[in-house]
Amino acid sequence: MRNLLLSVFASIGLLAVSSTSTAQGFDADKSYIEFSAKNFWVRTVTGTITGWTGSVQFNPAEPAKAQFDVKANVKTINTGNEERDEHLRSDDFFEVEKYPEMRFESKRVEQKGDKYVAHGKLTIKDVTREVSLPFTADGNKLEGKLEIKRRDYDVGLDQSNFSVGNDIEVRIVCVLK
Repeated sequence: MRNLLLSVFASIGLLAVSSTSTAQGFDADKSYIEFSAKNFWVRTVTGTITGWTGSVQFNPAEPAKAQFDVKANVKTINTGNEERDEHLRSDDFFEVEKYPEMRFESKRVEQKGDKYVAHGKLTIKDVTREVSLPFTADGNKLEGKLEIKRRDYDVGLDQSNFSVGNDIEVRIVCVLK
């Protein structure tokens, strides 16, 4: 069940790759990160992270000029189970009092056919790693998917991969203004 929060941090990276017109922001009320993780190899735990801040500049005609710098408030993790959510916010996982935000900063964006890929830095807790985030642009909606490993970001290190899966699937939906 704690796996849901783990997926959320990965989603932050996806949030940063959103936008379909020139130099606009995003609608934080309609944008979110969805995550899923296996729990005891039998059950899948899902959840969301909201509370985005930052800036987005994206024009599908000029992807090389795109810039994403997006943060997500880890305290907003919601798996539908308050006890699990509090545990995910604790020192056992995200340590939200010490590390309240996840961040994605793009270095470059490229177009690959009808899709895009944002390359940049994903920071969760005090760990920063290079990631590539594939996404699509449909009108004012950007949507991307990414898989990350929670242990790469020091999340839930004392939890076995049996009780909380290491592979976290992240889906990011960013609605542009």
